[in-house]
Amino acid sequence: MEKLLPGKYKTGILLFFLFIFSLLLPSPARSQNFTDDYHSLRPFPFKPTNLEVSGVIQCGNAVYAHDVITVGSCCLPDQCCTCYYDRPRSGNITIDFKNSELPIVGNTEDVRTSQDKKDQDSFLTEEEKVNRYVSWYLNGVINRAEYSSLDLTKDCIGETTQRPGVCLNTNAAGACLSPNPIPLRPDIPSDVLMTDGKNSCTNSQKSCCVLKTDLVDKVKTLDRDKLVNFSGPLRKLLPQRIQDDTREQQVKDSPAIRHNQIVACTYGVKIPVLGIEIGAIPLRCLDLGWFDPLFKLFSKTERKIDDWEGRPPPKREEYDNFKDYYQAYRGWRGDTCLSFKIPLTEIELMLCFDNPAKPNFYGDLYPYLPFSSTEDRVGAAKQKVPPSLDLDGEHGLSLSDINYAAGNLKLYYAHLQEDVELSDLLKKSFVPQEGTGGEGKTAPAEISSDCRMLDVRTNVGDHLVDPNWSIKKRAITGDLSYIAHFSCSFCGSGSCTVYPVIPISLSTQNPLHDELWHNLVEGADSIFRKFFPKTGDNTPVTAPKDIPGVAKFEYSSNKYTVSSDGEIYFPHLGGISEYFLKGIQTALRPKGYGEPISPGSSSGLPPSGNCSEGTGPCSVANLLPYFGNDNDKATKASKICNRESGSNPNAKNDGCLRGSTCDYSLGLFQINLLAHCPGAFSGYSCNSPIYCTVGSQSILQACESRLLNPIENIKEAVKISNNGTNWAPWSAAAVCGIQ
Repeated sequence: MEKLLPGKYKTGILLFFLFIFSLLLPSPARSQNFTDDYHSLRPFPFKPTNLEVSGVIQCGNAVYAHDVITVGSCCLPDQCCTCYYDRPRSGNITIDFKNSELPIVGNTEDVRTSQDKKDQDSFLTEEEKVNRYVSWYLNGVINRAEYSSLDLTKDCIGETTQRPGVCLNTNAAGACLSPNPIPLRPDIPSDVLMTDGKNSCTNSQKSCCVLKTDLVDKVKTLDRDKLVNFSGPLRKLLPQRIQDDTREQQVKDSPAIRHNQIVACTYGVKIPVLGIEIGAIPLRCLDLGWFDPLFKLFSKTERKIDDWEGRPPPKREEYDNFKDYYQAYRGWRGDTCLSFKIPLTEIELMLCFDNPAKPNFYGDLYPYLPFSSTEDRVGAAKQKVPPSLDLDGEHGLSLSDINYAAGNLKLYYAHLQEDVELSDLLKKSFVPQEGTGGEGKTAPAEISSDCRMLDVRTNVGDHLVDPNWSIKKRAITGDLSYIAHFSCSFCGSGSCTVYPVIPISLSTQNPLHDELWHNLVEGADSIFRKFFPKTGDNTPVTAPKDIPGVAKFEYSSNKYTVSSDGEIYFPHLGGISEYFLKGIQTALRPKGYGEPISPGSSSGLPPSGNCSEGTGPCSVANLLPYFGNDNDKATKASKICNRESGSNPNAKNDGCLRGSTCDYSLGLFQINLLAHCPGAFSGYSCNSPIYCTVGSQSILQACESRLLNPIENIKEAVKISNNGTNWAPWSAAAVCGIQ
């Protein structure tokens, strides 16, 4: 366990000395408030050093652009004829990620940050931090620049102020009587309990929780409980030497491959002529309440990572004997040591004392250095539209020259780099040095044909883009254009209406998700498998299910009616929440306590199928003639077919009738009649509440009869995929890695 900040900096003598000395000097200006250093666990948000876009591709809900085209008759009066139309169309579509948040991996937006000026009741509690977020669980909540250093002498929390203090009235067992953990003694009036949070007790007050200083934060958890219960597994399990070496590596990495972030702040008096600073008192990097005017007389210094360059703690192997090592260590902590021998004896004594002119913060604040990089990694949101569509129907509607003039959007993933590095470090405390490698059995995610995930996990997290950015930086936006080709039959005058629907396929590129999933759950040497070494039948977890995380996006258009579930998915994050955060917490509690976790799946397959080649009508041999005897196209089609229907020609998903999924999908390739059976539905919505309304039962039955025929279903897939060159309309393509 790491050593806490010593109490020597809090002595009234040193403060008094600094105050008197500061009166002789001009008052220095305080350093600027933080701008880029947002939080010690996420400094420089949206400004990573590594700008490479990388990661595993994950499909998201498609965005559907619905258009309405009405034309008039081209026939002469009293004449019947068929008219043919080519109608160019164009309109803007915006897919906005301003409120999209990355769940589960971390959260620094609902806690105290370097920008805060006052306490907030909406902050996450310590329990919520470590139970819901990987970053907080691994890092722990102690040793943060945003908070005061730990003081284990405070043993009560004032009920009216929620500020920790010292009990001035205890029972015979030493327990505080305020706040009241046991029945009160009869001689203590109940109204006395409302006096906590004061700096002293009056003679009439028999019970109170006294503050030592106003520099403490409002809290719900005492510092001793933070140290024991919320300091994180790395500080508890790793030897101090490994912790020190890990922090030293972070100093070496800055600023070459990471930002030089703020670690903590100190206050003192600088004497430029002599080049020294007296004091350097560690305090939180925030305004200090009513003490702030006093500390304005001093100089606030933001201590950054490179302040420790060349100042690591001494290593025992570098010294011939323990005495020399101990003297060097005390010197690193800011002390001066003198050695002398007792006359006429062989006894040598060492006297160490705090040297006011020698900085102590290098040693005292060393535990505040991070174990890992804390920078964002860059991913992307991507869009794709089919170049053409054959929608058929009674008007022979087809669309050509489809183009969505919008590029990809960069997304900024907080905590992934940090979590992967920390989980790598944590694994070293559980496995032999050479590791075991490999992967364990997991069950794939459950997914519908239009990439609507059937089982997800989420919570509030850090934004993927800055909500204050312009629409061009935080959204995919551009003009969707196409040419509609159709025909209508008239006798004389009249009008004709067609309803084009264009799917915009969305996907995200998610950095380091596979690596984190492997470290925490999937890998044979993962942390989860150390607590659940046996999985399978007749065990609490048959096979961990690969559950994604989810976030919402918004969409709008100046021309089209747009529909979507508005969800993007993050691979594995739900499974990490389920089996790492919740699963390990449950495993560490007595049987019957904790939250139940998902048993996973013994089959290891989602209900629809997997990405292997299909059988029967979905086999490569059966599909070859339909795709011009092109083996590559037929193989891709076989995998799509098997993923969508499990090679079952009678597969049917009419979830829109029950509000479960935006589907009325049929047959081998799960052709969605909402988009490919014009006139069958008078209306539907893929937003909550999901629904579809049948407009023509006869048209719907005709489409069902045709598409439940495996030959017709395959022909329809050939048409929609543009002869096997564009599988983007199928979510299975992204899941199975088919371009």
